[in-house]
Amino acid sequence: MNPAPPTNPDILPTAPAVSAKANANLDAASATIIDNPLLAALNAFHDLMQTRIAEYKVVQHNRDMCLRIQQIYAERDALQAEYERVKIQLEEYKARRRLKLRTRLGNLRPLAPSNINVPSVVPQTRV
Repeated sequence: MNPAPPTNPDILPTAPAVSAKANANLDAASATIIDNPLLAALNAFHDLMQTRIAEYKVVQHNRDMCLRIQQIYAERDALQAEYERVKIQLEEYKARRRLKLRTRLGNLRPLAPSNINVPSVVPQTRV
């Protein structure tokens, strides 16, 4: 058995009564808000803070991008140093290979200095 609904309308108002009372309260609060200078200052401060937060996000993004650019430059410098190191190693390797080939060829035939002219045929004199 369900208990009977209360007869006092303030305890359990109907839906249209709730919305009418809420609208009346909202209208009264709006009038108070417009006339309250402290609340207007608070709203202005809130808007200023929202603007500052947006600016901070932009500045933070720029700072992050600057850090990323610095990181990219550091990576580039490291790669450039590695390139120079490998380039020197390659030149040293080439020099060792040339020396090895010269030594190997030198073992097969004697090398004559290039500034001495050695005739291939010795001229014979007639007697």
